[in-house]
Amino acid sequence: MKRTFLIFTIAALTSLTFLTQCGPSEQEKREMEQARQDSIEAAQADSIAQAERQAKMERQQELERQRKEEQERKEREARRIEYDENGNFTVQTEAWRSLDQAQKKLTVWKERGAEQAFIVKHGNEATGDIWFRVRLGKYATQQMAEKHAKLVMTDFNTKTWITTVKESDKVITPE
Repeated sequence: MKRTFLIFTIAALTSLTFLTQCGPSEQEKREMEQARQDSIEAAQADSIAQAERQAKMERQQELERQRKEEQERKEREARRIEYDENGNFTVQTEAWRSLDQAQKKLTVWKERGAEQAFIVKHGNEATGDIWFRVRLGKYATQQMAEKHAKLVMTDFNTKTWITTVKESDKVITPE
C-alpha cells in the first residue's frame, strides 16, 4: 500500500508540475494583460475619435442649416416690397389706348401677385389723346420703386419705368 501511495504521489506531483509548466508564465500573463489593456485603450480612443467626428459633422450640419436660413432670410428681404398708398413713386409697366386692354393687363399683374396694381387715365379728352397706364403700386421712396422694378424685370422679363404720382392722375377702378 505504501508503494501504491508512493506511485500515486509521484504521479500527482508529476501531473501538477506538468500542468504548472504548461500554463502561461508570469511574464506571459503580464504581456497578455498589457495586450488586453492596450486593446481597451485602442477601443476607447476609437470611440472618442468617432464621437469627435460625429460632433464635427453635426456642427457642420448646423452651420450649413444656419447659412441656408440666413440666405433664405436675405432672399426674402431682397424680395420684400413695401407699398405706401401715400407714396410719391410708382412703377409703370405699360400704357394702352384701350381701357379694356389695360384692364386685361391689370388682371394679369394681379394674378402674378401685384395686388397693389392700378390703372391711371392720362391725357386730353378733348383731343382724344387718352392713355391708360398700368402701374404696380405706390412707394414711399424711389429706391423701393427701383427694387420692385428690378424684380419685375427679373421675374417677368418686363421692362418698367419709375414715375412720380401726380395729384392730377385719375385712378380707374375696375368694374
